[in-house]
Amino acid sequence: MFSGHSPTKTNIEQANKHIQMLCDRINKLEHDNKILADELVKKQDELQRRDKEFQVLFSNSSVQKDSELSKLRQQVLSLSKDKADVQSNSDKKDSIIQRLRNENTILRRLHQHKNAFLDILNIIDNTQPTDDLNTSSVNEKSHHSKTHFGNNTRQRQASNSFRVWSIDYIYYVQVL
Repeated sequence: MFSGHSPTKTNIEQANKHIQMLCDRINKLEHDNKILADELVKKQDELQRRDKEFQVLFSNSSVQKDSELSKLRQQVLSLSKDKADVQSNSDKKDSIIQRLRNENTILRRLHQHKNAFLDILNIIDNTQPTDDLNTSSVNEKSHHSKTHFGNNTRQRQASNSFRVWSIDYIYYVQVL
């Protein structure tokens, strides 16, 4: 093995020490490698566990998002319906307000002519036949005399309905 030179004891001891150090170094490296491999496996396991957790969280958040979107869509539909109802009610109220304004204008005009209506009522009261007359003679006269209302009975009915309307109107105007 050694050609020509015989190794000395110190050389052998040094070589043995060197080999021993190499073996120790190899053992230490193998031990460190095993520790690192174990840590790597643990970290891979941890990463896989976290990946699964994130997938679960992501799917849960996706389901939650879909659920919230569905609720929000329902709220939007409900609010749209409510808005349509409010708009419809507003349109109805606007229509009623306009009708009331028109009626108010008419009633104000009628109120301006209240005295004229009272004069008309007085004239009607003064021109109506009294009930003291003989009813048979009134019936004969009303049968024969025609006016633009038809006969006296129809004229009396028309004036009575006008009187009732006028009294209702005057009461209404006084309440205002």
